[in-house]
Amino acid sequence: MGVLVFGLVFLAFLGMFGGLHVFLYARLFEGIGLPAGAEHGLAVAVAVLGVWGISAMLAERFGRPPLSRLFTWPGYLWLGFAWFALALTVLTEPVLWFTDHMGWAGLEQASAVRTLAVLGLTLLLTLLARANAGGVPSVVSVELPLRDLPEPLVGYRIVFISDLHVGPLVGHRWLTRICDAVQALQPDLVAVGGDLIDGRAAGIAPEVAPLGRLQAPDGVVFVSGNHEMMSGLPGWLEALRELGVTLLTNSHIRVERQGEALFVAGTHDHNGAFAGFPEDLDAALQGIPTGAPSVLLAHDPATFKQARGRVGVQLSGHTHDGQLWPFTSLVRAVLPYAAGRYDEQGSVLYVSRGTGTWGPPYRLGAPAEITEVVLVRRG
Repeated sequence: MGVLVFGLVFLAFLGMFGGLHVFLYARLFEGIGLPAGAEHGLAVAVAVLGVWGISAMLAERFGRPPLSRLFTWPGYLWLGFAWFALALTVLTEPVLWFTDHMGWAGLEQASAVRTLAVLGLTLLLTLLARANAGGVPSVVSVELPLRDLPEPLVGYRIVFISDLHVGPLVGHRWLTRICDAVQALQPDLVAVGGDLIDGRAAGIAPEVAPLGRLQAPDGVVFVSGNHEMMSGLPGWLEALRELGVTLLTNSHIRVERQGEALFVAGTHDHNGAFAGFPEDLDAALQGIPTGAPSVLLAHDPATFKQARGRVGVQLSGHTHDGQLWPFTSLVRAVLPYAAGRYDEQGSVLYVSRGTGTWGPPYRLGAPAEITEVVLVRRG
């Protein structure tokens, strides 16, 4: 039954994916006066690139670097380009509709001009978005208040990284640069907020080895994200444990300064039940004294709906803040917690935009970040 459902969902996805490529080709290249041979060549090119996009998704899930990157890099670069082209095509459709319904001559010329404008703007946006996503993200420093935070813990610093998606596009070299930037901040604690990887541990575990070199007084902690759930969580928990990473699997740790305690809890992904690892906030907080200063790590900010009022601070990722315009606007309109700080019922949620990218290696309108959290006393 599960295979049947997966097959039906995959077929529906292929239909939608193919339909979007057909729409893109038809609206940009048909009816603009191209020779028949050129139209046929462009049709083949769009079809091949669409298939390469599908192969990128399959290589991400089932392939192994570095060979898999022969598919993921071209495929995802195309998908990002196609996304911008699709958005600009849809936005300029009213212009052609108006030209057509006003009965003006030269619709073919107007369509050709629109095609050139869309392709030019798409190339510009693609280059800009790729430049924004390359390299090491900027450090975003935020002060988050905790009620009754003991004096020895005022100024406690957590460097939070999330949504790195190591595997399909980036690996050991890029993660080393990220870890160097984290280490340079000299945090008290390093927290990895899920979606660290894409792919099975058997194939890409060596790519995350730089995490084992991170040094902090209270270590490195990790909570699972939805992509770990899809990539075989048990294998990843074992691989990270071998690197010396502390796993917060619906559990917590206690850190101390001069005898005063701060509790750092973590849950499995909010939707982890489908993989057999459900989120359990009660278990994560069990044993933490009422009113004690606490920080919760939860990959999905949706956890805040049940955690607010029960924890002092929650750190999350997952959303990427949409990652790409104009998807950024949709995410901010639909999700209650898209990015940044939210204060509710005496608790504070901070949602990182993520440290890496997923899918197309682009960022536009939602810059990646390494988050330096400084705990201060509320009031």
